[in-house]
Amino acid sequence: MRFCEVTLKASKPIAGNPLELRTLGDHLKRRRLELKLEQRDAAKLLGLSKRNYQAWEWGDKRPRLRKWVSITRFLGYLPAV
Repeated sequence: MRFCEVTLKASKPIAGNPLELRTLGDHLKRRRLELKLEQRDAAKLLGLSKRNYQAWEWGDKRPRLRKWVSITRFLGYLPAV
């Protein structure tokens, strides 16, 4: 005997999507995955080589000050990192 019938729905998390945004790389990766882009496509949008984009996403390098305008446009906000 059922007391009530409930159906729960939620969107499936994107594989590899960071849950906590601790670094710039986490922010970049989450946005890239939301847009369903590969790293080379995200790099092109930011005016970078794939290698430089990867270095940012993986935390190996930090962007120069002049690139923060592009980053803010790509993310839609200025990340606090």
